[in-house]
Amino acid sequence: MNPWIQHEATARSNARILELRAECGWAGYGMWWAIVENLRMAPGYRLSNTKLGGLALDLAMPATDVRKLVDTLLEIGLIETEEEGAFFYSTSVRRRLESLDAKRAALAEAGKRGAAKRWAPNAEATVDAEAVPVAELKPPHAEPDSHPIGEANSPPIAFRVEKSREELKREEQASKQGAQGKASPVDKPAKVVEYRYDDAPIFLAANFYAYLDEIGFPKVDKARYLLQIQTVGRDKGIEVSDDKWRAFIRTFLNNDLKAGRLIDSAPAGGYSGAKPVQSFNGPAPTPTHTGYSIAAKLQDQKTNLYL
Repeated sequence: MNPWIQHEATARSNARILELRAECGWAGYGMWWAIVENLRMAPGYRLSNTKLGGLALDLAMPATDVRKLVDTLLEIGLIETEEEGAFFYSTSVRRRLESLDAKRAALAEAGKRGAAKRWAPNAEATVDAEAVPVAELKPPHAEPDSHPIGEANSPPIAFRVEKSREELKREEQASKQGAQGKASPVDKPAKVVEYRYDDAPIFLAANFYAYLDEIGFPKVDKARYLLQIQTVGRDKGIEVSDDKWRAFIRTFLNNDLKAGRLIDSAPAGGYSGAKPVQSFNGPAPTPTHTGYSIAAKLQDQKTNLYL
């Protein structure tokens, strides 16, 4: 990751920056931030005060103009010198960057200890967050009239204590044992859906006709039986599952077969018929007979048929 340094949005209004702008204008303000970037990258966060050729080349300025700029910064107080004037630095920049270095070193040390313990199977949890030297994590406050530059506010760092392999294994086993006692959603009985005469899947014409073929009644008047059975279901207010509707249809046709009252005549050899697969809890099937008239039945009941 590229090195970085934060820049406050109010930097241009700082008292010392205003002095710099009054002396050198906006060009001086830009040169100041270029020098800050050079300080950020320099060892010890300081630059030579006697050899300014490299800095002049970087700023694309004559060395004499760089000398004047550095002297102005010293006079205003944005930078200071050390080692008898051999180097110059910014107190505020150095303080903040050294604080950042301390945080990173503490994090690196904690990571090394955690990794060492994690890969030692028999090691006990010995990493103590309290024992890890951590620099003050709150960002230092800028001194009055110091140039505004610093790190972003950051929350305190919490160091995670690594667990040994044995501890992780025990936790996994405990989790599995706890899960075994819970009922699986698959084990719950499915809810039975009940249908009326007009919305049961079996009463779709294609389903109804195919079912009559399946139970051994391919030659009956299927459309008339569909109307008959739906009429009974409507008049009786029947609401049952699709499977029970199928059982009712099967019993209805078998009753007509046994009584010799199928609506359509049987082919040579008779119908094979089918045994009812289960008893039906609804009303008894209505007997049918040859020549059954739906219109007559509806007139007798004085009702309307809705399909």
